[in-house]
Amino acid sequence: MSAPILHPLVLTPNVIATFTEGGQVLKAPPKLKVTAWAEQYRVLSTESSNAAGRYRSTLAPYQREMQDAVNIPGVEKITYFTAGQIGKSLCLENIFAYFCKEDPCPMIFMWPTELIAKAWSVDTLEPLIRDTPEMAKLFASGTRKSNNAVLFKKFPGGSLSVIGANSAAGLRRRRARIVFCEEIDAYKASAGDEGDPRELVAKRQETFWNAIMLEASTCTMAGMSAIEASYEDSNKQRYWVPCPHCSEVKLENGCISGPETQRNIDAGIHLDGYQVLHWNKKEDVLGGMILDKVPPHTGTQYECAHCGVLIDEYNKAWMLKYGEWRAERPERVTHQGFHLSTLYSPFPKARWSYLAGTFLKATHHRENRELLKAFVNMTLAETWKDEGFEIDEDELLRRVEDYPPPALPNKVTVLTAGVDVQDDRFEVVVKGWGKGQESWCVDWHRIDGDTAKQESWQKLDKFLTETKYLHANGVRMDIASAFIDSGHRAGNVFAYTKNTWERRICACRGYPGFNRPPVGAWNKSNQQRQKVYPVHVDVLKELVYGRLRLDSPGPGYMHFSRAKNDLEYFKQLKSEKLKPGYKKGFPVREWILPPGVRNEALDCEVYATAAFLSLAKDVDAMLEFLREQLIDEAKKLAEQRREKYDPNQLALIETSPIHADRPAVPAAEQPSSAVIPPPPIPENGEGVSEEEYKVAANDKPEPEEKEVEEPVVRVRRSSWVTRY
Repeated sequence: MSAPILHPLVLTPNVIATFTEGGQVLKAPPKLKVTAWAEQYRVLSTESSNAAGRYRSTLAPYQREMQDAVNIPGVEKITYFTAGQIGKSLCLENIFAYFCKEDPCPMIFMWPTELIAKAWSVDTLEPLIRDTPEMAKLFASGTRKSNNAVLFKKFPGGSLSVIGANSAAGLRRRRARIVFCEEIDAYKASAGDEGDPRELVAKRQETFWNAIMLEASTCTMAGMSAIEASYEDSNKQRYWVPCPHCSEVKLENGCISGPETQRNIDAGIHLDGYQVLHWNKKEDVLGGMILDKVPPHTGTQYECAHCGVLIDEYNKAWMLKYGEWRAERPERVTHQGFHLSTLYSPFPKARWSYLAGTFLKATHHRENRELLKAFVNMTLAETWKDEGFEIDEDELLRRVEDYPPPALPNKVTVLTAGVDVQDDRFEVVVKGWGKGQESWCVDWHRIDGDTAKQESWQKLDKFLTETKYLHANGVRMDIASAFIDSGHRAGNVFAYTKNTWERRICACRGYPGFNRPPVGAWNKSNQQRQKVYPVHVDVLKELVYGRLRLDSPGPGYMHFSRAKNDLEYFKQLKSEKLKPGYKKGFPVREWILPPGVRNEALDCEVYATAAFLSLAKDVDAMLEFLREQLIDEAKKLAEQRREKYDPNQLALIETSPIHADRPAVPAAEQPSSAVIPPPPIPENGEGVSEEEYKVAANDKPEPEEKEVEEPVVRVRRSSWVTRY
């Protein structure tokens, strides 16, 4: 009997894939965790770190648990809700390098755009591979161009795809077990027309039983922040650090003793001396950070929430060393979430004193809430909560002042106007601007007439070009720039502004959207091919409302006239509300105007502000330059009026209202030419007589002998725009 013929076993590709997938289940876990591996092998590059060389977690101990979370069995998602200068990107890089060496698999690194993805690959990924020897060995075999492109790199056992969240094609191309989503708050709501990019990339992980997604970002607006929503769904960990004065780490008896114990118990504060560093406003204490009443040599200090003792910054390293992560919901193991502010950062630009200075700079420009918003988002790792505009119109009405138009207060330096076009009228607001962009509502004027007819536009032109406003120093001023909204009856607007551009009477068009410049460069992107300024009204409304919140005169403060600003004006000024909402299933912010409510005053304020901002790139420098011109004109006018006054009434020019904000100069040091008469100062006005309150073009007093025509300050672009 012949021996049986043995045929070799042939395995199909599907069978091999099944055994390979099953072998992954039986594979022993790596011996090293991420932090231990990084400390043994990772070398930081000079291009991406100010502490180039071997990685050490002792500098930022909080990074250990953030990285080692991927080694916890059953973890499916990790969220890094952090501020800047914390090292979250470094943690993601260490995790990526760890999987390349210890547990190779396909990975995806997703950035907000493909352009940012390419920059990260060149500036960070390439140095990481080059300077870490273990990584250089892995990628040495991938020297072929197809295996080592900018956005795709292959290594033994795995690969890395670097993609942009705005590319739907990139999200469909490859599978991945590990997905890194960086700066998710900057992602577009949809990748093309295909939906949320995070949901699309998660589909690429469905075939992996041990898939992990890592999401990291700084935050944006409350209720609209993707990283905040992801963190709220996690186990919500925060880093608790001990007080060097009262914590269990310091006290031998392991507890707090003293009169503060009962108070802490009543307040529900942990009695082990551990606390979460925070920033809170309370008198001279700004979020635990003591900025005032501190000896100069001690710098900025932190007030302990338990014992109230001030903690010096040199204690931060010790506090970080003995700190620990504590989860609010420890039972939620599959989703690990970490929240950390810059207050914990050990890096030089994150010193408490530096952060305190940054905060004071942000609050110095009171009307510009974007500076404070950036501090809250990027430094405190807190979403920005827009408090809305809750001030009552009656409260605004109580803020009115006595400067009857067309008289201008002394601090006004330049005038602009905003025009809203209706079917039967023009609404015009004229604003005066001074140092620090402090503003005065000079006029709220209505011009009745059918705006489709030429005679109505002639009335508007006469008002904008011939109306003169009398300054407190006696100089008459005209409107430097006016913006006319072309959103309604655009053809009529363009027909008029076509011939008024050189007089700075310009057409504008409102566009929605935040995080944009308030006023863009003029263009001709309209059907009539006429010049028009794009005005981002959402940004400017936020600016106007922020300035209305200011309750004391100074930079950004808005003054109102008792003669021109009535209750109806203030109702229109605060007519709209900024509310979060959803558009096509995605969160957005939008201004809401209740039905039946008018908002012409708000629109005019926005366009007048836009007209001012369009005058120069550096409007503060422009105001300073024009102020000097105004002072020179006032001096000339005073010289011309010398013969009209009795010699006994002569006074130094420095006593004039125009010099109220300048230091007095002793009479002995004054040159003889400085002895010139100031304008009269009657009881009912600010440096002008009652007759002079009237518009010169409409009610000019009869000329007297030897009277010299008063100069009109006209703002000409050529005098400063090229300079500023």
